[in-house]
Amino acid sequence: FKEAVDVFNSMGEKRCRPDTLSYNNLIDQLCKNNMLAEAEELYNGMKEKGVNPDEYTFVTLMDTCFEENRPDDAAAYYRTMVESKLRPNLGVYNKLVDGLVKVGKIDDAKSFFEMMVSKLRMNDDSYKFIMNALFEVGKHNEVLEIISKMLKEDPTDFSSELEEFVREALGKEGRETELTKLKDDVEREKAEAAAREAEAAAKAKASARAAVSSLIPSKLFGNKQAKEES
Repeated sequence: FKEAVDVFNSMGEKRCRPDTLSYNNLIDQLCKNNMLAEAEELYNGMKEKGVNPDEYTFVTLMDTCFEENRPDDAAAYYRTMVESKLRPNLGVYNKLVDGLVKVGKIDDAKSFFEMMVSKLRMNDDSYKFIMNALFEVGKHNEVLEIISKMLKEDPTDFSSELEEFVREALGKEGRETELTKLKDDVEREKAEAAAREAEAAAKAKASARAAVSSLIPSKLFGNKQAKEES
């Protein structure tokens, strides 16, 4: 491996410029052979060589950090990937939150959920996973907050299967009625907001008509009077 790294680093001398694919190939091999430190050294040198890491680079390093019991570093690689405007898919996100939950970092997992929920099309399993993790540590209110946001932004995300799952979990704590109340409250808030918007639109329309009528009638009436006198 040392020889491979030395040859890789000497590519520039042979008029052969390394690209993202060649970096990924060597980083992957190093990670698979318990040489994460060497892989990270290569990754850190990419910017100096003018080469941009891609999703594969970050996912490889993230996975290996979890294997090496370095969850914070794994999360950092994922965050850097997102901040670099790359697009990790749902599978990569699921790997991240699964790894964080397994080591008890529920709050960190929820933080990434909140960051990615608007960027990824979450499915029922993804919602169930984070909700179940919160239920298991007694954070039922945080689950209800997630549902409230879902109902306000896109009610179709809260499927019947997901609702059944939540009701069952809340029922174990004797809190199943809270979901019904939450749904009723959200519907009421939506109706009130729609009524306010309709009222504001009606007032704006009436105000516009008043403004127009204050200008036009005087001219029309003046013309009519002039015609009658003629």
